[in-house]
Amino acid sequence: MTPRNGPRTRRCALLAALLLGLAAAPAGAAAPSPEEAHLYPRGAQAVFRIPVTGETTLEIPGTFDPATLEVSVEGTSLLGLETQPVRRGGWVPPSASELAARIGALSGRLTGVEARLAAKLQSRRDYESCRPATARELAARLASREAARTRLETEIRALEGQRDALGRDLRFLQDQLQAQLPPDPERFLQIRLRTSGRGTARVAGTVQDASWRPAYRASVDTATGKVRLEEFLEVRQKSGLDWKGTLVCHTASPSDRHGLPDLNPWVVDLARPERLDRGMAKMALYAGGAPAPEANFALSETDLSFRTQGLVPGTGNPVQLAGGTFDLAGNVEVRAVPALDREAWMTVRTSPLPRPLLGGETSLSVNGLPTGKASLPPTAKGEELTLPFGRVPGVTADRREEIPRTSRSGGTWTWTGGYSLRVRNSLDKPMDVTVEDRIPRSATDRIRVEATPSPKPDDTDGRTGVVTWKLRLAPGEERVLKMELLLRHPENTELAFR
Repeated sequence: MTPRNGPRTRRCALLAALLLGLAAAPAGAAAPSPEEAHLYPRGAQAVFRIPVTGETTLEIPGTFDPATLEVSVEGTSLLGLETQPVRRGGWVPPSASELAARIGALSGRLTGVEARLAAKLQSRRDYESCRPATARELAARLASREAARTRLETEIRALEGQRDALGRDLRFLQDQLQAQLPPDPERFLQIRLRTSGRGTARVAGTVQDASWRPAYRASVDTATGKVRLEEFLEVRQKSGLDWKGTLVCHTASPSDRHGLPDLNPWVVDLARPERLDRGMAKMALYAGGAPAPEANFALSETDLSFRTQGLVPGTGNPVQLAGGTFDLAGNVEVRAVPALDREAWMTVRTSPLPRPLLGGETSLSVNGLPTGKASLPPTAKGEELTLPFGRVPGVTADRREEIPRTSRSGGTWTWTGGYSLRVRNSLDKPMDVTVEDRIPRSATDRIRVEATPSPKPDDTDGRTGVVTWKLRLAPGEERVLKMELLLRHPENTELAFR
């Protein structure tokens, strides 16, 4: 055995021991499924309810932290509690039992092929060790021995091929099983309860390898402007036990550390020009309408939670559970920013949120056609939001800079320039198009900026210098927008555009 093969060999040996132990696991209390589970952004707490009578033993996987155990009883009194680590040879998670059975069957087939191959190889060695006594005997047997040897070699090659193919399949399944096993699948935590009589015990424990996050799917019908937003709870846990029953996903976590916030000094500095791309990278917002949630939503002073029912396997495989569905009335708009991209973007503005939504990745589709993904930031109730649904290649906006001119008069330099925007709707239907560009902002009172747009913009942001035109373009229509700029600055200085 070479050192390079050592880890895989040890891992295969562990899996083989697990499979062999399935038929003869040691006696002991079977690991129960939790009745309820509370999931946090990191970690989860599972709650078990078991009947107790005098002295009761419970075993749960070693993935549960013994320091977090909480035990209480109903209908009786708790007289004693003991915990100790134990081993349960051959145990695999219930959700992995089918895969383990496939591995066991495949291992049996491989063993049979290897046995037949070993017998054929021994026959070949017997042929090679057999020597005729005389030349006449050799000549008499040559023809029959050659045919038999050919058949034997053909069978050996076929068995070797079967062995190699089965070995590859077995290693593939073993890797899959290994990925679904906890770090030490045979390690369990045994809990011994002593009570004064019959009753029910509530045992709660925390497992670290568990988490949840929200995910979304948004689709828009451009003919009606209606948007459907579906909310999902993506849950995963690798405790080894399947969680089937009540699941509660929380935003607050008991593992969070808190401290009083400090208010830092308020510092004012000279303003620096902002980049115009602040919108395109962050346009990923959602709104709500009339919700029809599949999970019970609750909002408290410190937590936002979803209560639902479902099955989450203990092998770490993610599961998506329904969180809620929102049918929204949206205003479809096309937004063009030619300074960033020639092609326009489709956006949808929706009504205010009826309840908060968490941030998460969103899959997008327009008229049933997938258009990509976006990022949904956390949003509060009552906010109006805008959601991007992808590019609109049929609407384009080209930007052309004018050649600047400079002149000097009375100790002042005058810079004259600007740009023109050519916006075109190549679609076969009218489109509402919002076009954005910008006017330079002066970083010092020594520079005076005069802008003359044509036509006049519908909106001008004095803080950022962003100007907005709202156009209604007929099919095939083209519109030209112009911006003339005049900048004055003292002599012996130069302009720097950032």
